[in-house]
Amino acid sequence: MEVLVAGVVVALVALIITLIITLIAVVVRAERKRQERIRQWAAHHGWTVQKRPTGDWGMGHGTAKRRGSSSWAARLPGKNRHGVSLLVSGVVHGRLVGVAEYSYETTSHDSDGSSSRTTHDYIVTAVRLDAQYPPIAVVRRGALSRLGRTMFGDNAASTGHEAFDRQFRVDTKNPALARALLGPALITEHLAGRVPAWSLAGPDLLTWQPGSISDPHQIATLVIPLVRVAEFLGR
Repeated sequence: MEVLVAGVVVALVALIITLIITLIAVVVRAERKRQERIRQWAAHHGWTVQKRPTGDWGMGHGTAKRRGSSSWAARLPGKNRHGVSLLVSGVVHGRLVGVAEYSYETTSHDSDGSSSRTTHDYIVTAVRLDAQYPPIAVVRRGALSRLGRTMFGDNAASTGHEAFDRQFRVDTKNPALARALLGPALITEHLAGRVPAWSLAGPDLLTWQPGSISDPHQIATLVIPLVRVAEFLGR
């Protein structure tokens, strides 16, 4: 009987190991196919693909400092300087644009002393502008932000446009910059939902959302709204 039980246990362990190996192989093949689709899309449209680029735009970690801008990581969730695993870049309407896959990890600790890691994946879209700018961001308000506005009023960077200021918060230490960049045309684009929330520092305009590039045709869909922000800045 003991021999039979031992045999069953061994068989179950072997089956589990086989299933795990098979699952890993399936995942690896799917990831290779996904990346190949991205490479084919990029080649067809004249874009470049970089895996694990070194620094913003794949131009080295010192590039942002030399150009007077803050790095992308300083503005992204998790602030992971090595978090970009894939960068697809090209030119749209005469502007350098990029779509990147970015991630960072968090560790949680359970009451029994064990810990687990969670990976947070994001798609980052970037547009390189022709000028340098101090840090400024337009953020969609959450419940706490709306409550704070109700209790304490708008901050110094508010636009004075009631509908916009009710839905969005402008973060910057330079209120005059907010008023210069957020003109009537860009405010209208935000209120119509045609452009995303964004962050600008130095020459790089960014936006991000949870996820990864499941379909390379997403790339154009992601880029166009942020290019629209760039074109409407100051209008």
